[in-house]
Amino acid sequence: MTPHHHQLTVETTAPIQLLDVTDAVRDWLAATGVREGLLTLLSAHSAARVLVHADVERLWRCWVRCPHRSAPILRGIAPNTATVDGRPNAHAHLLALFGSAGESIPVAQGALLLGAWQSIFLLELDGPRRARTVHLHLLASDA
Repeated sequence: MTPHHHQLTVETTAPIQLLDVTDAVRDWLAATGVREGLLTLLSAHSAARVLVHADVERLWRCWVRCPHRSAPILRGIAPNTATVDGRPNAHAHLLALFGSAGESIPVAQGALLLGAWQSIFLLELDGPRRARTVHLHLLASDA
């Protein structure tokens, strides 16, 4: 197995935002020339998540509103009383507990094995942020 590594960096512009990074991942995969392997994507941030899901705009518009109901900003809770950068963001970290920091996707014949409706997203839970990093680690088959 031959490893390939890349960092994808994106800017977020909203407190809670969903960014489709599928094309950027596909472009990098194509540039590697790898035909068979396993790609793992990992968010480098505790309040941003990587996920594979259907790209359904109405569903995402609804989802972006839901966190405000499920984990409202409560300034009196302990994590918000000693913030690192002045942001009360305990809600973002609580929401992140419901998702995964990473995903693994098989690669076959040079393509990501995603379902017909699936895309790869970075889910920002504590934005806006100038730079969010997703690590791409590809183990390529040498056969």
